[in-house]
Order: sequence, then structure tokens, then C-alpha cells
Amino acid sequence: MDYIAMQRGVKVLRIAGMILSALVCAGIAMAQAQKERTLEEIKTEAIKRAENGMYPLIGLDPADVREAFAVIKTSDYDEWAAGFSAVADRYMAQAKALEGTDAAKASGLYVKAWRLYSFGRWPVPASPGKQRAYGKALEAFLAHTRLMDPPLEVVRIPFDGSEIVGYLRLPKNVKGPVPMVIAISGLDSRKEDLSENFGAILPYGIGFIGLDSPGTGQSPIKASETAEREFSRVIDYLETRPEVDKARIGMDGQSFGAYWATKLAIIEHARLKAVVAQSPPADATFQKDFVINKTLGNREYLFGLGPALMSIYEGAKTVDDLANIFPK
Repeated sequence: MDYIAMQRGVKVLRIAGMILSALVCAGIAMAQAQKERTLEEIKTEAIKRAENGMYPLIGLDPADVREAFAVIKTSDYDEWAAGFSAVADRYMAQAKALEGTDAAKASGLYVKAWRLYSFGRWPVPASPGKQRAYGKALEAFLAHTRLMDPPLEVVRIPFDGSEIVGYLRLPKNVKGPVPMVIAISGLDSRKEDLSENFGAILPYGIGFIGLDSPGTGQSPIKASETAEREFSRVIDYLETRPEVDKARIGMDGQSFGAYWATKLAIIEHARLKAVVAQSPPADATFQKDFVINKTLGNREYLFGLGPALMSIYEGAKTVDDLANIFPK
């Protein structure tokens, strides 16, 4: 593995992240006076994003999105989840039927199902229906991983009386310990998204472990002033793995996950060789003026930024609660 090439790649990602962060912040600033999208506006924008491969509909077939929206008539969370889950259920059944005879096609169908279930629970599983959609998303993704080569390992790391669940993959046919990237998800993405995307680094002899950000997915703790300790525990764990080069552990955080990556770059500077913060929330994001005036109605975000942020913090039930928590 060419370590110099890895360092150059890290620099490119860092620069790209800075540029993207600036663009996002500019877009958020323009959203101050706007109101939350109506359901029809959400549908129109979501289809446009699906057609253009834009987040959070990357990889979704626009025809599937239209099919789901055809039965979604209100903004009810469970109705939303049911609409996307119904389309996903069809792909899930097809994948199961093909798994024994055409693994490659089955894997692709599991991915389709996972993406649809995942968008059904987006941005957060805040209702029983969305929680069911999230559970099905996990089931579909793990079915897909059974057909991966090299395989994905679900690791469970004891932590605070609970466990950290991570997805670990190692490159094939590499002798000796390998460099490892700790990948942290954002506010509404999940470790499943990271684990699909980070497969691209395996041919370069680099492994990764995908993790949910505090307060999201299967993370055992909510976001707090000290929640980064979850990732320090992951470093402890990786140092026990003989396949991992302890001197070459790096970290990548995306969106809100980049906030944690930035903190870890300081706290764990002795154990992290490189850290990439992709589009991190900047200082203004945590100020009361931003939280109160620019969180609700933010159209850079497809919908529901306020509820998504509230969901990751213990005791945050209103925007005012967030405003009191954030400056800490």
C-alpha cells in the first residue's frame, strides 16, 4: 500500500470537505426566511434529487420514488414509511428468491430494498412505522453483506453496559497489519451508507469500520459534551486486532460526524494518524441565533432538520432546548 498516496488522498478529501462545507453554509444562510416544505414540495424536490443522484436519494430509482409517493397522501410519519416500505418489500422478496441461484442479482436487489427502507425511516425513525422501516433497512443491508467479497464483519464492542455496533471490512490478499479508517456517520446517514461507500478503499489495502454517530442508528449513547469517548473505545478495540496496523489508524467524519472527528483529532492526536472532517458543522451552527432562526424551515435540508437535531440530544424536545444545549 502506497502510504504517500493515502496522505495525498486525505489532503484532497480535506480540501473537498472545506469547499463543500462553505457551499452548504451559504445555502443554509439563504434559508433563514423560508418555511418548511409542504408535502407536495417535498415530493417534487425528492424526485428531482433522485433524478440527479443528490442526497438523501443517492442510488434510489426515480420510478420507485414516484411509486411510493403515489400512495403517500399526508405528512404522517407512518404513512411515509409504509409507502417506501411497500416498494422495498417487493425487492426484498425478489432478492430472497434469487439468493440461491444468482447471488449478484440478489445482492443488487437487497441494496435497492435497503435504500428504500432507509429513506422510509429518513431523517430519523420518530414513529413506530419509521422504526419498522429502519429495522427492515438493517435486515436488507445485512442480507446484502452476506454476499460481499471481502466479507463484512459485524463487531460488538462492550461500552457503558451496552455495546457499540460497527461494520468492519478488511482488504483481501494483504499480508501483515493494514491501515484502518474509522468512519463516522452524520445526522441522518447511517453506518450502512458508510460501509457501502467505503468499500472503494479496500483495493488500496486499507480497511475500515463504519459507525453510527452518537444519538443515531445503533449508537449506545446520545450526543453530549463527552460522547466522543465512544470512538476512543473503538480505537481501544482496533488496537487489539492483529490485522490492524496500530500506527496507521485514521478517522473520517461526515457532516455531523465530522464534528466528532474534529474533537477526536485533538483528544486522540497521539493515536490517530490522520483525520478528515467532511462538511462539519461550523461555529455558527451552534449559536442560538442559528438554532432558533435557521433550523426550522431550512430548505437546504429536504425536510425535518429541527426534529432530526432534537432526536440526537437527550432532553431536546424544542428548538429552544437545542439553543440551550448547543453552546455548551
